This record gives sequence, structure tokens and C-alpha cells, in this order.
Amino acid sequence: MVARQLAQDWEAKLSAQKQLQEEYQRFCCQQPRQLSETEKHSIRQLANSLPALWNAETTTHAQRKEIIRQVIQAIRVKVEGESELVHVNIDWAGGFSSHARIIRPVGKWSQLSNYPQLCECLTQCAQSNMTANEIITRLHQQGFYPPKRQKTFTQEMVRALMRQLGLGKQSPPKPHILLADNEWRLPDLARELDMPAATLHSWVQRGWVKKARQLTQPPKYWIIWADDNELERLRKQRQRSAPDILHQRWKGEDPTVAPDSEMTKTSP
Repeated sequence: MVARQLAQDWEAKLSAQKQLQEEYQRFCCQQPRQLSETEKHSIRQLANSLPALWNAETTTHAQRKEIIRQVIQAIRVKVEGESELVHVNIDWAGGFSSHARIIRPVGKWSQLSNYPQLCECLTQCAQSNMTANEIITRLHQQGFYPPKRQKTFTQEMVRALMRQLGLGKQSPPKPHILLADNEWRLPDLARELDMPAATLHSWVQRGWVKKARQLTQPPKYWIIWADDNELERLRKQRQRSAPDILHQRWKGEDPTVAPDSEMTKTSP
């Protein structure tokens, strides 16, 4: 009787031990695998070699893309309104996340996130009768920057912005110009098309307007002919990228762009 009881107790303990071992094995399988020191050292060496591998002349673009796929799981980009500020979040393989703020090019001064502070600074500079070079130095010292990914201010850039804000010395009155029917001064046509005057001037130089003439007397304004049809054509052209226009002109398949033979540059 006693022997039978001892045998039952022994079997129960053996069964409990086996169950405990099985549970421990299941627990170990559910835990992440621990790397050995040798494996950790190999991974560190590989990580330190990535910059050299990325910049190597023998590394192709396809291989660089594959590197990115291996080390990055997701990238999230968020723009602050219409400003130049862009927030980038990167989720790396392994669970680490990093954040960065980058600057994108914008087309207008008013899109800059610090535009109100820039206007206030220019107002103070104008009240102090500072020169253009002194204003540029002040703007750089206070961390301001122009749009369109330009790194530094120029004198013409500062003067133009101050004129736009009504600061500084008033410009002399514009000379009276006799315009024929459907003729426009270049700045006036640029405003009508809602585009920068510099861009429209580049169109004149490239032959992307039908007729243009430049005055011989200072300030040598450009006068551009544009009737209602030409205005509509230019508006459509405004919505297209310069590379696309050049490609279509090269293929001879773009009816919205005037051929160079129609471009006329004369002086009255």
C-alpha cells in the first residue's frame, strides 16, 4: 500500500517536472533571440561600413535603393501649411525612429514661416536708414534666408522686397510709354499672368512669346504683344514645366508654344 502511494507520488512529480520543462521551452521560444558578442561585433562592423558602401563609385542606384529597403521601414513627411518647413519621421529597422526638419524651396516671400519677422526687421532697418549691404548683414545675422533655396540675400533682392513693402526711398516715376494695341510692359503682363517677372523675361529670351521688343532708352523696358488668344496660350504654358515645354518643342508636338520664327525683338 505504501509502495503504491510512493509510486503514484513519484509519477506525479515526474509529470509536473515534464510540464514545467515544456512550459519553459515554450517561454524560451517566445522570447527574442539573444545575439552573441561575435554577432554584435559583426553587425557593428556592417553598420560602420554602410557610409563607405553608399558612397562607393561601384554602388549602383538599384543597390542603394535596396540598402534603404533593408534599413528603413517607413518615412512620413508633413509640410507646415504652405511654408518651407517640412517634418520628416523615419522608422528604422529594429524599432528606432528619428525626426528631422528640412527646408523645401518655396516660390513666394509670404510663404516663409518667418515672413512677419522678416518684414519687421526690414522696417526697423529702413527706419535706421541702413544701406543694402548693412541690411543684408543684419538679415544673415538674425538667421533669415530667401525663398527658392537661395542661400544669401543680394542687394537687388533686398531692394525689390523693400519696394514691395513700401519701405525705403520711393522709386522715381515710371516714364510714359506709348503702347500699341495689345502691347504690355513686361512687369504688367507678368502680374496679369500671375507669374514672376523674371520667369516671363526668361520666356522672352527663349522665344516662348510671340512678339517682344525692347526700348533703346533707359530703363530699356521689354514690351510684349499679347491679345486675348495669346494671353490664354501663355496661361496654359504657365501651368507646364520648363523641361516639358522644351521636350515638346524639340518634338514639334506642342501647339501652345510659339515657334522661334514668330519671335520678334525690335527697337522702336
